[in-house]
Amino acid sequence: MYLDVRPDWLAYVDEIPRALVAANAVATLDALEQSPRHHHQKAQLLFTVRGVVNCEVDGAVWIVPPQCAVWIPGGLPHSVFGSGEVECLSLFIDPPETANLPKGCCTITVSRFFRELLMRA
Repeated sequence: MYLDVRPDWLAYVDEIPRALVAANAVATLDALEQSPRHHHQKAQLLFTVRGVVNCEVDGAVWIVPPQCAVWIPGGLPHSVFGSGEVECLSLFIDPPETANLPKGCCTITVSRFFRELLMRA
């Protein structure tokens, strides 16, 4: 599922009855500066295609350069901002209870194969 980027689109992520939701965002610094602190029940994998995205979580800032990603567990308040024009992809995942996924934020090494899967989603 693809979501159009609009100011309130994050409010609807948890309402989509799918285990996986993909979203693509192309924005300038001004648009990303307006990203309010928010949270969603679905976990988020934020992948930077171009530019640099910064994700603030629990008083720490995760810097996500191009071709890298950060994992944000569900329910964790965060905000996102960038430098200049950026393009990023987000996968919102409703993981099963038995999934062995990180409980805190962490960076993800994105292989060429995984990058292609993200771009296809």
